[in-house]
Amino acid sequence: MNTAAFFDLDGTIVEGTSGLRFARFLFRRRILPLKTSLIIPSLKIFYDLVKGEVNKYMDEVDDMLGTSMKGVKKSLVQEQAKQYAGLEKHYMRANIVKVINNHKKNGVKLFMLSASPDELVKEVGKMLGFDESIGTRIETIGGIYTGRVLKPSLIGKDRVEIVKKLAKKYNINLNQSFAYGNCVNDVPVLETVGNPVAVNPNKYLKPIAVKNNWTIMN
Repeated sequence: MNTAAFFDLDGTIVEGTSGLRFARFLFRRRILPLKTSLIIPSLKIFYDLVKGEVNKYMDEVDDMLGTSMKGVKKSLVQEQAKQYAGLEKHYMRANIVKVINNHKKNGVKLFMLSASPDELVKEVGKMLGFDESIGTRIETIGGIYTGRVLKPSLIGKDRVEIVKKLAKKYNINLNQSFAYGNCVNDVPVLETVGNPVAVNPNKYLKPIAVKNNWTIMN
């Protein structure tokens, strides 16, 4: 069986929230509608809240993200994601990039799971050499986003469903695998593997990591 490493993106591989930076980038490029300028600050608030109380705010975060993309052509967002992804290098944690590269050298399968838009997550994953990268997916009809976020969600316990599907697809032994995250949103995945790692854990995750004797990276 194979060994895998599951990484969160925002706050783990990169500082801050890549999805918010990408939303601002799209707005400046006039890809997102004017109303998004009002939604972006609210998105930041919800992303911050979700770090502490995942289940309570899960639907609100998804709805905000979906609304910000409603009526936009998916092809335009995909094109912009390819152009923008390289800018995220400026926010990457050097020690985590080193961990990623070491796993890669040792033949470990690499997966990225993030609540940020799927189009961006996939491009960042390609840049870092991940086997598969999955972000929040928004329904499209005729190539246009409807605003409805597709399930399973990339927030909280739904991530475990995705992890188990990947484990089956790639013949992965989860007990020998690794997971990296920085907040309570990542706890369900961290609990699913044999080698959980809390990366610069916030005030909600740190006591959980200490209690469970998980590895902590700063």
